[in-house]
Amino acid sequence: SLMVDRIQAHSLTQDDLELMMTVAHQVAIALDNASAYEQIEGLNVGLEAKVRERTAELEQADRLRSQFLSHVSHELKTPLTSIKGFLQNLLDGLTGPINEKQHRYLSRMLDNSNRLIRMIEDLLDRTRIQSGRLDLVPGEIDLGHCVADAVEQLRLLAHAKLQTLEVVAPPAPLVVWADRDRLIQIVMNLVQNAVKFTPEGGSILVTVRQENQALAGVSVLDTGPGIPPEFLDQIFDPFFRAKQVRSGIKGLGLGLSIVRTLVELQGGTIAARSEPGRGAELVFTIPLLPTIAMLRGIVSPETPRILIAEDDPDIRQLLQDRLGGMGYRVRSAVDGVRALEAVQAETFEGMILDMGISSMDGLDVLRQIRKLDQQLPIVMVTASGAKDLAVRAIGMGAQAYMLKPFDTDELQRVADYWFRPLERLPSGSAGESSTSG
Repeated sequence: SLMVDRIQAHSLTQDDLELMMTVAHQVAIALDNASAYEQIEGLNVGLEAKVRERTAELEQADRLRSQFLSHVSHELKTPLTSIKGFLQNLLDGLTGPINEKQHRYLSRMLDNSNRLIRMIEDLLDRTRIQSGRLDLVPGEIDLGHCVADAVEQLRLLAHAKLQTLEVVAPPAPLVVWADRDRLIQIVMNLVQNAVKFTPEGGSILVTVRQENQALAGVSVLDTGPGIPPEFLDQIFDPFFRAKQVRSGIKGLGLGLSIVRTLVELQGGTIAARSEPGRGAELVFTIPLLPTIAMLRGIVSPETPRILIAEDDPDIRQLLQDRLGGMGYRVRSAVDGVRALEAVQAETFEGMILDMGISSMDGLDVLRQIRKLDQQLPIVMVTASGAKDLAVRAIGMGAQAYMLKPFDTDELQRVADYWFRPLERLPSGSAGESSTSG
């Protein structure tokens, strides 16, 4: 209730009464709103608690599912290894001669064993990706040689379907910084996909080319039935299997999803182009990393300047001493704010950024730096337990990462590759490297 005192009787005018009625009405509304707000706050607290509880349950279920798939996959690989080995022994005649029909049956059994092993590997890779435990071991790779090696392993598979399988690559090496095994896995998966969907007597062309000063590209073109336009963006989704595309084709639908992840983790992109009835072309790109300095328009200094963003004084001192001994000029920042200030005020040929740096999250620092400088080579440093964050950083524009504890050889290899790129470029050549992997 709202009470009003007055000094004299009958001293309130009609205007006073109307004012008080208005105030009383507003106070009543405010009280009702306050009561409703308290009720809503109580509901929000309850809902937030339920959301947190449900989120924790889902995360736990996801972890258990990943652990289960990983365990089952590992357990299946052991007997499959024996099955595959004994089948190969039979086909090689180690147990005595076999006739043509037996050879044909055993070959089919071996082919299906290999297919099952590939599906298990896809499941394992899928769980590694989800848990952030997918290992990449990058190095200098001649892209043309690597692609040729991958295709050669599938030549018999194409020959069995009377298909023509051709590789075209430039004579000069296209050197990239990538995980060779994973790069071979990418190419083999794309070529296997092409062989699978191309009819007997068809052709598959694998082309390695330089897209521009920064990128190399690999194209896999087939003469299969093609992909309907509405599925071009979906074929890289996990478990996607369109009936119109995969009619009669066996598989889990994981291969292209894993390929996309492997490409993106190494700084590339992948896309599909197709017209129904006229085949399909899957193209992925990967950075030609030796040209980074040229794109930045810098001149190779005698002592490249490196920024170390690390809040741990011991590790910061270790990096300063070691990089200084390698011939680098080193500037240090003790937190994320000072690192951003240094990048804005000075020019560096490289940066080592700790994922757990203070004052700002390492990913936030990376994101802000990429708004200022798209080309500065950045190497992330993180604890092994946070490798999933480092993998995310690669997708956000970092060039590489090192896991603690790292050794000095790894530090020198990574620093010299990323922070001295011009030293690996032959004079007078914009897009070629004199080294090959």
